[in-house]
Amino acid sequence: MVAAIRSLKMNPVGILKNEHEKIILMLNVLDKMRGQFREGARVDKEHLQNMLRFFDIYYRQNHHNKEELILFPAFLSHTNPKRTGPIVEIMQNHHEEGNLYYSRFKYHVQKYCEDSDIWLPTLIDDFQTFAAFLRKHILEEEKVLFPIINSHISPDMQKRLSQEFVKYELEQVGIEKLNELEYLAMGIAEYYLKLDLHKSVPKSVLAGSCPC
Repeated sequence: MVAAIRSLKMNPVGILKNEHEKIILMLNVLDKMRGQFREGARVDKEHLQNMLRFFDIYYRQNHHNKEELILFPAFLSHTNPKRTGPIVEIMQNHHEEGNLYYSRFKYHVQKYCEDSDIWLPTLIDDFQTFAAFLRKHILEEEKVLFPIINSHISPDMQKRLSQEFVKYELEQVGIEKLNELEYLAMGIAEYYLKLDLHKSVPKSVLAGSCPC
């Protein structure tokens, strides 16, 4: 389903949880890649570069910013910030910490892609650290933050937030780019996890952006 159409059919938490599914899928791929590295096998460098593109755009530019710039401010303005502020602050701190883990992970992936195998032991550790941290953060958002948001923000406000999400996707990221990245994620996951996720994934996407 086209990202913008899907977003209009969901409340903001539903949109973010849907994106979490794609992100977790990529974390599962990271686990598989890490296993290959530990066994002495090499990982396709174009796959690694596509993974970075997914996390740069889909995870950080799209997902993070919709939370930081749209959801969190609206949540605080419609609740008692003395009660909800600390929860949002914790999540924002997690975002900052996660960005540090990701920056380190990205740096060593790029070094590996430059044929610098000397960085491989560090890269293996980065795979595990980044994936473990992000999984924990996603779980805390879904178990703690999201239920509070759903119970404190009115349906009308949630509808407006979904519209704001779509506006952000259209103006700041690009719907075609988001759709491409979702297809890219499914293509990479099908290759590494041996899954049949979406029979309608365009072959051009799998053969072009992701040489699976």
